[in-house]
Amino acid sequence: MQREIQEIIGVQDAGFQKGLADLESIKHEMDEALTTSDFSSVSAHEFVLEGPVSIVATGAITPNLTLGGVSIQTLHDKEARIQLLAFGVDVTERGANVVFLWSNGDDAPLTYIEEIAGLDDKQLAEFLVQFFFAHCENTYFAAAWWDALSGEDQSFLDSMMQNSNPYYSPPDYDLNRPLTPWRLTSQDRL
Repeated sequence: MQREIQEIIGVQDAGFQKGLADLESIKHEMDEALTTSDFSSVSAHEFVLEGPVSIVATGAITPNLTLGGVSIQTLHDKEARIQLLAFGVDVTERGANVVFLWSNGDDAPLTYIEEIAGLDDKQLAEFLVQFFFAHCENTYFAAAWWDALSGEDQSFLDSMMQNSNPYYSPPDYDLNRPLTPWRLTSQDRL
C-alpha cells in the first residue's frame, strides 16, 4: 500500500513539475511581449458586453475539450507543452469586455475560442458567467446580483464551483438559463 501511495505521489509531483515548467515558459513569453510592447507572439479575442458589471474574473485554463466534447489537447501528455488560454474582464463605461489571450500557433485555445465565438449572442453571455464559476476561483460578483438569483440558480452556480476538475469532468453548461444582465454587442479577434 505504501508503494502504491508513493507511486501516486510521484506521478502527481511529476505532473506538478511539468505544469510549473510550462507556466514559467508561458510567463516568460508573455513578460517579453509586455516589456517590449511586441504582441505579435500572442492572439486575443474580445467579447464586448453591455449591462451592469455584476461578475468579473481573471485567470487561465488549459482547454482540453470543446463544448461539444471533442478532444483538443491531452493534459496528461508529459511530452507536450500545455496550451494555455488566459482571460480577464475589463470594466468599461458601457459594461464589460471579456478578453481571451493565447500564444500564436496554439491550436487548442484557438479551437475553444472559435466554438465559443460561434454561440448565439444570448448563449455567449450566459456561457461566460458559467465559465467563470466553473473554471476560476478568482471570480467576484456583486451581492445584489447574487441575491436576485433564484435559489435554484444559486445552487446551479454553486455546483459549477464545486467541480474540482472541470477538465476531466466537464461542466454541464445550461446556456438557456438566464443568469446575466449582459448583452453581447460585438466580438472581435484582435
